[in-house]
Amino acid sequence: MKKILITTIIILIAIIIHTENTKIQKNNFLVEETGKINIYFCPENKCDEQIITKINESKKIKCAFYDLTEKKIIEILKQKKAEILIDENNYENYGKAIKGTGLMHNKFCILDDKTIITGSYNPTKNNTNNNNIIFIESKTLAKNYEEEFEEIKNNRKQNTKTKTTKIKYNNQTLQQYFCPEDNCQDKIIKELENANKSIYFLTFTFTDKEIAQIIINKYEQGLEIKGIIEKFQNHKISTYNIINKSGIDINFDTNPKFQHNKIFIIDNTTIITGSYNPTNAANTINDENILILKQKDIAEKYVAYFSNMYSEK
Repeated sequence: MKKILITTIIILIAIIIHTENTKIQKNNFLVEETGKINIYFCPENKCDEQIITKINESKKIKCAFYDLTEKKIIEILKQKKAEILIDENNYENYGKAIKGTGLMHNKFCILDDKTIITGSYNPTKNNTNNNNIIFIESKTLAKNYEEEFEEIKNNRKQNTKTKTTKIKYNNQTLQQYFCPEDNCQDKIIKELENANKSIYFLTFTFTDKEIAQIIINKYEQGLEIKGIIEKFQNHKISTYNIINKSGIDINFDTNPKFQHNKIFIIDNTTIITGSYNPTNAANTINDENILILKQKDIAEKYVAYFSNMYSEK
């Protein structure tokens, strides 16, 4: 009787584990969270001031920046005894210089193990470039970014894949990846291939012919495609001419400074943003990060931002 009872308990436990695993695999969500997301567009929303305010409210701060020269931000980071990583090409005797084959191209901070700041914005002096930053309250993302921070600081060659890449956030979907370990190009292509109505994009450098071809294919299928690219980057290996010759309405930006955003807007509901330019280097050798947000309220803000820039052609 005792053996039968033990066997029954083991079977029940096995069934429960199998059911939970199946549920996780079916929904592909390992974590569910709620929190606040704030988005700012630079220079109109004064991104430096937004970052200073948030850092000033925090106690534990870790940041990885490709470039950092904004004195006010440096001053508050020093006051807060923040831990800072800087790409070796832009190192100026503050933080830790990060060397490698590719660029340490991230622009992110982790605050108090519960909030992350990321996007395309480098905190540099006199920065009037077009950029975006996003603040997200998420312990899961904070943990992911901290693990990446430590990996970059200690051993850039480790390239450990991100464990929790998909979160059910405010009952919507949020995905997060690091490059090159998580193959960001593949994640972007997958989202573009799933587009049904429209694709809008803002890029600084665009040399990835595979991504360009997906966009052209979608245009030929009848989707609305619009793009803005930084004119400074119109060189021989740029995909501008390939995309333009296909008939797609792609413009150079009108900002006398740089159009430095890296944004894809898909079907007015999905946003891809972060430090990642669609280039081979970004996908294979640089340290980069991307967010994929399937959140309609967030997407509406990016669509309005894109539309405003596009109207200035």
